[in-house]
Amino acid sequence: MSNKIKNGISYEKNGWKYISIKGSPKERGYAYGFLCANEFKEIQEMIKFVMMETFAMPWDYFIKEVNDDFKEMTKTNFKELYEEMEGIADGCTAGGCKTDIDEIITWNFYISIPYWYSTKSQNHIGKEGGSKDKCSAFIAVGDWTTDGKIVCAHNSFVDYIDGQFMNVILDLNPDEGHRFIMQTSPCCIWSGTDVFVTAKGIIGRNNYRWLLSL
Repeated sequence: MSNKIKNGISYEKNGWKYISIKGSPKERGYAYGFLCANEFKEIQEMIKFVMMETFAMPWDYFIKEVNDDFKEMTKTNFKELYEEMEGIADGCTAGGCKTDIDEIITWNFYISIPYWYSTKSQNHIGKEGGSKDKCSAFIAVGDWTTDGKIVCAHNSFVDYIDGQFMNVILDLNPDEGHRFIMQTSPCCIWSGTDVFVTAKGIIGRNNYRWLLSL
């Protein structure tokens, strides 16, 4: 069963949510947010719990602080991404999940919050023993693979409570630039997780969106 809206379509299969969007930043953002509204409701509940459990600070605190630090910079230097996130917020709200541009910006910054927050306050960051936690990835080609073709894999070091939402396969076809496909989380404009491939023939992992459509 598929869900359709102007500039977007989605369907679910084997635990994955496949989403295809197209058009201008706001158009594709609106479709993306609308198609992810139900999932983002769950994310809002999850993240409120995680922020208090991890940092003893409410989600609203992080929304304010992250936007104080990065909103104007994003709006000025990454206009296309900002407009897409505006569209996501509008589409998500229209789909029944109330949110705004500030929350969508902060959600897209979520993975970096521990590193950023450690520069804001040392009082709420716990330190664990043992080896450091790291993600891992590899790409092999040529003599290193059986048929000489590319093999690319990535292992994300994430918790289940938030990692369970990294089940979106996003197919984005912008009105300017190249089409690409990536694994991501609902309402995220970057992968933050596994591999991506572009219509230009570039493959990699854990991308930042602005690199893909070049």
